[in-house]
Amino acid sequence: MISVLYGFWTIQDQLPLIFILMIIAVVIILPASLCSRQKTHTTGDPDSEGYRTGPDRFKRFLRTATVAVLLPALVFSLFWAFYYFGEAAAQSAYEEQAENDFPSYPRVRVWIKTDAGQAPAAMAGEWEKGGYRLLMRNRDNLYLFYPAQSGDKIPTDIIPTGQVQYFRVLPHYWSDN
Repeated sequence: MISVLYGFWTIQDQLPLIFILMIIAVVIILPASLCSRQKTHTTGDPDSEGYRTGPDRFKRFLRTATVAVLLPALVFSLFWAFYYFGEAAAQSAYEEQAENDFPSYPRVRVWIKTDAGQAPAAMAGEWEKGGYRLLMRNRDNLYLFYPAQSGDKIPTDIIPTGQVQYFRVLPHYWSDN
């Protein structure tokens, strides 16, 4: 479901360029498909099925070869273009999130279990303060990041859920910085 939404966001973000690519695709494919539908002359009676003559056979080969080369090139170009569009949309979304202090990611406080013979994790005190954001949570791990440290890459703290005693999603999403 998330990949479908991300594809929609990519298309929405890059709509003018996608429209131009679609026009280019139609301009390339339409003439090739029209050429392949033209009637060719046969030897003898034009209405009867006969053997194709040499020049007609060569023209048909060229049309088929053109479509056989253009179609994979077009498909490859579309994959490359959509990869570029996806990357541009992701970068745009990341920059918007970073400028606004990552408002889509909830702030959390995490308390780590303290076993009798084990010292708490070095970052446990920082996680308890509530300045970290919850990037993702699954059955095995919590993925946290600190917005002020974010640059081009997000340094992520991975906390196994087996070590978590409690965690609380805070009601406000803005940072206290």
